[in-house]
Amino acid sequence: MRGNEWEIMRDKKVCYLDVDGVLNSYPESWLLFLRHNWEKIGILPGRITDLNQMKQKIPYQKYQDLKAEYRDSGWKENIPPSDGASALTKQLHGKGYHICIITSRPVRDHPSLYGQTTRWLNKNDILYDDIIFAQDKHIEVLSRYPSLKFGVEDHRYYANLVASYGYKMYLINNKYNQGEIHPLVTRVGTLKTIWRDVEETI
Repeated sequence: MRGNEWEIMRDKKVCYLDVDGVLNSYPESWLLFLRHNWEKIGILPGRITDLNQMKQKIPYQKYQDLKAEYRDSGWKENIPPSDGASALTKQLHGKGYHICIITSRPVRDHPSLYGQTTRWLNKNDILYDDIIFAQDKHIEVLSRYPSLKFGVEDHRYYANLVASYGYKMYLINNKYNQGEIHPLVTRVGTLKTIWRDVEETI
């Protein structure tokens, strides 16, 4: 980023939103895919309810093959958005926020994920100014936007890591991310709660 661009971005109100688990309901979408393909793994649909259980019950290579099929199938393009996803981005946009979408979806190995993701965002009326695809998404977003105002994660590790650099973080509460959180991390039940909190600090 050139010097003048750094100055421009320094004056912007930047926030980031993760895709899977924040703007949509992951891992529920992945578990639903497994239920639809239950015959391939020999587990009845009613017993496919827990991500950690599936990782233990499905052989490693079979799990990886199914995950690749899931990514290439177009399934991600039709996942329902989280309640309030569109409204939150419209509210943030209306207050002048520069919205960055981040995801660790592996577009290098599965190029169709780029189109699936952008079409999904557009179809569900989710506003954004930038999108980052990277395995180390937290590093990329902080490198690009060092004056970040806040971020939203569903993964406790990443929420705590970004908060440790002094940034305000929201963590979408779920059964997979329980445990200690950094003082700058706030657990929230819904995206609507984030807007109420942000609005109070504007």
